[in-house]
Amino acid sequence: MRLELWGDRKQTGVCRFEGNVVQIRIRKGEYLWLPLVVTEHHKLRYLRDWREGKTKVGGITISQFRDRANVFVPFKREVEIKSAEGICGIDVNERSIDLCKGRRKAKTCQA
Repeated sequence: MRLELWGDRKQTGVCRFEGNVVQIRIRKGEYLWLPLVVTEHHKLRYLRDWREGKTKVGGITISQFRDRANVFVPFKREVEIKSAEGICGIDVNERSIDLCKGRRKAKTCQA
């Protein structure tokens, strides 16, 4: 189940990310607070950037797995667009790994 976020500008969503919990709107004025298992890695890598405004939260997804719920919270960040110096394509199959590399203005790839 994918949940649409609500915030200061968007009041139509059904959930809000609060760092270590997800607040889910049940009815007007009634909410379910879903606590999240947050590791030290998550705190240092994602939550710190989110609190500092460097990243934003995307659409939260909740799925059931046996006797528990898995909550997926994607983070989005603006990136600087850079000019590519070359290209590299990798194809991984059961029997081989193929690599194709080329320069930016080349018309064909070198295998």
